[in-house]
Formats: sequence, structure tokens, C-alpha cells
Amino acid sequence: MTHAVEVDGVSKKFGSLAAVNNVSFNIESGEFFCLIGPSGSGKTTTLRLLAGLVQPDSGRILIHGDDYTHVPTFKRPISMVFQTWALFPHLTVFDNVAFGLRMRNAPRQTIQEEVRKTLELVRMSEYANRKPRELSGGQQQRVGIARALVVRPDIILLDEPLGNLDFKLQLQLQEELSQMHRQLRITFVYVTHDQRQAMALGERVCVMNNGNIEQLDETAKVYSKPSNVFVARFVGESNIVEGSVKSSGGGKNTVETVLGSFVFDGGSFQREQRVWLFWRPENTLIASESASGDYAFEGVVSAIETSGQVTQYVVDVGGIPIRAVKTGLPDPEIGEKAKVSVGVKRDQILLLDTPSVSETGQVERAVLGA
Repeated sequence: MTHAVEVDGVSKKFGSLAAVNNVSFNIESGEFFCLIGPSGSGKTTTLRLLAGLVQPDSGRILIHGDDYTHVPTFKRPISMVFQTWALFPHLTVFDNVAFGLRMRNAPRQTIQEEVRKTLELVRMSEYANRKPRELSGGQQQRVGIARALVVRPDIILLDEPLGNLDFKLQLQLQEELSQMHRQLRITFVYVTHDQRQAMALGERVCVMNNGNIEQLDETAKVYSKPSNVFVARFVGESNIVEGSVKSSGGGKNTVETVLGSFVFDGGSFQREQRVWLFWRPENTLIASESASGDYAFEGVVSAIETSGQVTQYVVDVGGIPIRAVKTGLPDPEIGEKAKVSVGVKRDQILLLDTPSVSETGQVERAVLGA
């Protein structure tokens, strides 16, 4: 089967900096594919390589099986949506959206019909005769999206398209983008540093760091089964505790940590191998006295973090911060008197043996609990 996009061993350096390092991945037709990572991870450079705005030093980029590695941007079957809306200030909304069709010498009737349908899709029909200065930020971004959609590209590349909007508008446009994708089934390639957006929108997520792919998988698997410590920390909140393998054999591994010993079934590890225990805050059990679970620890509430519907406790267990989501526990105070018990079931803990693909040897010890 031919992929919508095939990136094969692509590398790009800027001076001595390897922005993209021998990256390979495929994107399927009609997929909503997200590239995420921190600043400097290589995600935006990868998008620019797909767009033809940057030329790779090595490797190939195929679109529907054809080699587009050195084909200029205007000859690629793509459209782009940017963080900055880049609308023509002297043109109306209608003319901004119609611009691409006019550049393609589309018939006037076709332009009228396609622009009308696209403005309806992005809910901007009533603003067709307004200038960009008369629109809000969210409305301007809708025009930018309409301008990309109206030419009916095979692939839409979106570079932090919601980055300049307030949180409420981000959520609104995020849902609208998802609806547009379901309706049109055009291939979307979406770049963001906001893992929350990626989790909500992406069918698959590619996590990048230092020019490398740390993990590429279905969205739910990236969250529940991160491939290494970097992904576990970058995607969502996490509890990560460093340890070492003290015994391995008979299908069991014993890991020693500052929280005590943990026993795991399966896996192939070496004695004294450095490993990390990982579980999500929502899988941390918390109680006023003895928490349930295969492993339980006494601690002191050091912080309470509330973000709308969710409240998290940060519990200091012998100097290790353990995060837990509130589940009906009476509200404790912060400090020495706020003693609680936290626990976790064995099957909720994932054993990780790699800090990151782009290993530097600099793992944040405070976060990992060493």
C-alpha cells in the first residue's frame, strides 16, 4: 500500500547542529498525524522538510509514492497553516480564501462555489466581505485554515496553528479541526509542543527530541506505554522512580529503589542494570491511613495543584515527589500534619530501561527520584 507520506532516512544540519537525525516514518492517507516535542526537538524542521521549505542533506521524501525530495513547495500537493495567520490585510476574507484558486487559474464559477463551501465549513460565511483587521484572532485563523482547504490539497501541514490563541479559543478550534478532518479525511500533519493538543487530535503521535524520534505510536499507547523516560515525562504527568535490578531470573526481576524493593514478572534485564519505575498519577491510590495496592508508602502532602476539574496531590515520600489524583480524600493541609498513604498496583507500573533515544547522560535526578 502506498503511504500518503514516506520519510526515509532524512537528515538536516544547520552548521554543526543536527536538527533532524536520520529520521524515517510513514503517514497514511487520511490520517491525523501529530509531531510533538520540546523547542529544538526537530519537529518544525521536519514539517518544513515535508513542505519543501528546507532541503534535506540526505534521505528521501515521498508523497503518494513519488519522490518529492527536491521538488519546490509550489509543486507539492500540500497546503500550510501557520501560527501567524499571514493574511493579506488589503483583501477581504473572500479574496484571501480565493487567492490560491486564482493563482491556479481556476474558473470564476469554480472559485465562487469552492470559496462559499469552504467558508461554510469554517463557519465564516457571514464575514466574507470583511477585512482581516475586522476579525478576532480565532476568526483570522479560521480564514487561514479555509485558505489552505479551498485548493483541496492531498495533505495539510499545520505548524502550531493554535499557538497565538487564548486557551478557550484553542479548545474551540481544536474541536472544529477534528470535525473538519472527520468530514474531509484529508491527511493532516500537525506540529505542536502542546502534548494536550496532540493527545486530543492525533490518531498517531510522533515524539521528537534532539532531532530524533523517541516514540511513534497510536496516541493512547504513547500515553499508557511510553517507550522511555523522556516520553513518560514529556507526555502527561508522571511518577518516575530510579532503581537498579538486584536479581533477575525465573521470569522475575527484583528492582531496588529508595522506596524499597519492587518485583516484576517478565522482561530481560541484567543485574545492577539502571531502570526506572513509571506510573501515572491517576493510578496512584491515596488514603488518609493505609492505601491499598501492592506497594504502599507513607508520606506528607507537600503541594496541592488544582486545574479545573482535577486536583492533584504531590506527596513527599522520603524526599521523592509522588503525584496522585484526588479521589474523595478529605482535603488535607500542606505540611508535617498532612500525613497520607499512597499506593500503586503492580500491574500499573511500567519498567523502563532507557532514558531517551538521544541519550546524553543528563537525566534530571530530582524528577527521577535518585
